[in-house]
Amino acid sequence: YFPWDSTTNMYVTRSDAQLFSFVENYYDYMGGAHGFYYSRGFNFEPETGKELKLTDLVTDIPKLHELVVAQIKDEWDTDELFEEWEDTVDEAFHYPDGLNFLAGPDTICIWFDTYELAPYVCGEVQVDLSMEDCEGLFNEKYFHAEKIDVESGKGLSENDFTDTLKSKLDGIESGAQVNVKPNWNAESGSDSEILNKPTI
Repeated sequence: YFPWDSTTNMYVTRSDAQLFSFVENYYDYMGGAHGFYYSRGFNFEPETGKELKLTDLVTDIPKLHELVVAQIKDEWDTDELFEEWEDTVDEAFHYPDGLNFLAGPDTICIWFDTYELAPYVCGEVQVDLSMEDCEGLFNEKYFHAEKIDVESGKGLSENDFTDTLKSKLDGIESGAQVNVKPNWNAESGSDSEILNKPTI
């Protein structure tokens, strides 16, 4: 008999009309010097239920490949990584839809599990790329939910409501109510009906 442990946690990273994304974090210990942890990202199109691949969200995979390698070199001490780490990344991008990734509101996170690019002590190697980092690479269908088309002849601050009516509304105090003149002969249920009239 030996002690063991297996834990799974799930976190939603995006939930809107275009994308539903969540990550599952796993930790398993079956004996030995330490346990093993890894993560899996899942990205779905809510309207169809289709699970989305990286090629659905990114329009230029070779350019994304370059950015991933560049960011790893920039943010990691490559002496801590395995000597062949760059070859491993290159091989992974030969089949981009097999890459482990997660979509946020304006980011894509790609990561490599423990032992893929580095020893256990380094953990997972994660690369976070924003729309700003990847201008023109993200599929606008999934990353421009709030896009507003500009109408010809109108600016974003155009006032389509007449100034006269706007000034009139601005002059009404908060909580103000309409004054209605009572009418003895008003129909039941109308605003001017007099309630609890005495019987004559």
